[in-house]
Amino acid sequence: MNYSQSAAQVLQLIEELQYRLKSRMQAIEVLRRYYDDYNKVPTLNEIESVLTDITVDQIATHFDSYFGYLEAALTGQYDQSLFRTLCLDYAQHFYQQNHICPTFRAISLANQYNGLLACSELEVKFLLANESELENYLLGTNKPLRLNNQVVTENIETELPLGETTTIETNHEYLLIDKYLTTIKTRQDLLKLSAEDRAEIKKVFNSEFRFFSCLQNKK
Repeated sequence: MNYSQSAAQVLQLIEELQYRLKSRMQAIEVLRRYYDDYNKVPTLNEIESVLTDITVDQIATHFDSYFGYLEAALTGQYDQSLFRTLCLDYAQHFYQQNHICPTFRAISLANQYNGLLACSELEVKFLLANESELENYLLGTNKPLRLNNQVVTENIETELPLGETTTIETNHEYLLIDKYLTTIKTRQDLLKLSAEDRAEIKKVFNSEFRFFSCLQNKK
């Protein structure tokens, strides 16, 4: 492969990334405009009928799930408990039918529309703490499942400046992941941290959900 071929491939890759970023931002703006106009979010099966030029395939490609789409566009503005209720309703129905606790993967796959997940497996875990607590909740032998009523107030993903600043912030991320890798296993563990520690996490990762996702990917 000569230099010209390599340069052409790099240029093509850059153009593809720019297109994906533009498509992603357009999807975010469409949802924000809808929310500004109607002060609500569409249900999962309404997306393609009420959001102009948006498809469920596009959302799945850019955000993995409807929850991811809402977090990227409307963090802190919509009611996260809608998704917790959706997951719990399926878990309770599954338990009544099968007398076992469904896995987070099963809960994720059960709630989808035309291939678009309501929540990814990791997001279900983020919303419902851990499987042992969910099982205790379904059994009704312990305290009700303690769900997090706080919503994240920052966007999941933000564009970072290039160069040295990015390197420094990446190092800070690694340090925090190493610090909490063995102590934070569920959302409830995260909530037990001091206000100062949680503020530091939000400052470095932009949101607690992104930090929790990075922790899970590291394990």
